Amino acid sequence: MASNISDDARRAEILRRALLGLDEDIDDLRNELLDALPDYEQRLRQHTGALPEWLKLSPVRVRELFRFSDDSVDNQGILGPRTVALGAGRVEEFVERWFDEQADQALDDSAEASHDELVDDYDAVRAYLDALRDEAERVAGEARKTLERWLDGVLTELDAQRESDIDAIEALVREGEIGRGRTARQEIADLWEEQRHQAAEIQDRWAPITALVDEGLEMTRAGLDELESMLERARQGLVGANPALEERLEAVGPEPATPEEPPAPEDPVAEQVTEQVTEQASEPSRDEADELEDEIDDVGQPTVPDTTRQTDLAVDEPSDTIPDEGFVHGIVPLEEPTSEPEMSTLESSSVSDYSEPELAETSSTPTADISSQRLYTRGGDSTAWEETDTARKTEEIDEPAESDGPAAEEAAEPTAEALHSSCFRIRAGYAPAGLAEIVAVLAPPIVFMLGVAALSVAHLLGDPGSTNPVTHYSWMPAALAVAAAWLFLVPFALGWRTRWSGWRLEILRSADVRQEEELVIAADSLTIGPVRWRYDELEATRLRRWESDADEIHGWVLMFHPPDHPKAYLVAPEPSRRRWQNSPHELVDVPYEAWQLDADDFEELRTKLIG
Repeated sequence: MASNISDDARRAEILRRALLGLDEDIDDLRNELLDALPDYEQRLRQHTGALPEWLKLSPVRVRELFRFSDDSVDNQGILGPRTVALGAGRVEEFVERWFDEQADQALDDSAEASHDELVDDYDAVRAYLDALRDEAERVAGEARKTLERWLDGVLTELDAQRESDIDAIEALVREGEIGRGRTARQEIADLWEEQRHQAAEIQDRWAPITALVDEGLEMTRAGLDELESMLERARQGLVGANPALEERLEAVGPEPATPEEPPAPEDPVAEQVTEQVTEQASEPSRDEADELEDEIDDVGQPTVPDTTRQTDLAVDEPSDTIPDEGFVHGIVPLEEPTSEPEMSTLESSSVSDYSEPELAETSSTPTADISSQRLYTRGGDSTAWEETDTARKTEEIDEPAESDGPAAEEAAEPTAEALHSSCFRIRAGYAPAGLAEIVAVLAPPIVFMLGVAALSVAHLLGDPGSTNPVTHYSWMPAALAVAAAWLFLVPFALGWRTRWSGWRLEILRSADVRQEEELVIAADSLTIGPVRWRYDELEATRLRRWESDADEIHGWVLMFHPPDHPKAYLVAPEPSRRRWQNSPHELVDVPYEAWQLDADDFEELRTKLIG
């Protein structure tokens, strides 16, 4: 019997030590993601937002190339650290379940049903990580091909436009509208210079976006490799504690190397066009303009030139895909930066602290303390980026503008049904109390009561130098009563709560928390999290202005009465101060818990509600 007890204790100790090591590894990975995720996605926003305006290519459309498809293993995924965060949530859930919550069942040799469940859970996590890796490889490959195709199309379009403009100038020369000498050569040289400038600009802006594809794939591979290593160590811990599981839990090993596919044969026509555009863009010269001028004859039909025309790959601007990172207390500007934004510095704090959802309308997304965001969740929970964002899809993408070249036709994509985005609000909630705060509140009465207890025990043991403080001091009973009341009344007055996290008891304090929900703007309804309202059911819809003097922020607020729900407020910033000041709408105060939307999402919703 003693040997069985000793063996059970040994196996439990193996599992406990494995849990300590895995918890430390998960915390390290979480801290790395806190820095890597906002940095990578902020750079993605910067580079896609820096595309030339004349290109008329939506930054959101470019960022959609980094998103996982809706029918993939997890449509919340975005190439890069976010995919690693999704996988980390599943690994953490597995570890907490079988090393902590259901550790006894994992150690019980007779619990066959639990062992079957453990094996199924283990296999599901492995399959999920493999599916994330496959989807990331697919997204990266398709993103590279699409970006290359778009760039080739733009360069081809530029070249075709230049040739068309030169033909128009030649026709004007033949008609006598433009002189044959220096004037014609100057016009043609200007066209060469304009095209060279545009080609160089688009190539410079395109290169960082292409580099982000490779960087995101590399970060995804490295993160998933680390997660598979954690899962293998978890398997070894379970097998060490219960050898009966060794044959049932398949080891996590590296995937067999697959030979690289041979590069696709290059299109000689496309290569020739690209080389021609590059040479023409880099070497526009007056000599070539002179040659073209010499070839002008006096016969031909007049055409109307448009020397100011620029390439338009017209794609209607949909809403944003990745939410802004930084936010401040109260109303937060979420609009796209109008110029090259500076990289913001985010606080690095533990993402393991998060608070419970409290309102009925909250979704499965956990609400996090402002200073402590959870970068990944478990199971089917949606990811709370720290301030980010969830992704969004576009409701409608208009047809591209008519273009002579094939580039604009190739770039056209199918339209989506609804606009999927995210919104958030800052509301009152609970977050773990700090150690210093707990000690300051609970230490004085506890130390006092322990001191009295120590003196009383010494007196009972016959120490001649000690006295019974309870009987020796008349005020001692009252002091003990005050100390006992302190332990209960002060935490109650501070609004503290307690919660079990596994085997640990956590003390929660009142705090401002960020609640982020999915926003869906459909043709006939608005959905925020689990709550859906039809437009025709909303009453007293009003558009008003708001302003925060402390933050120097101003914008718009939509107010309406949903059925069986308190009055709703949705706000968004307005980048144009003059437009905001000249608006006739009334200036109102915005409630603290108003939902905050991106400027593009707000404009889309305003159009549907008010027109």
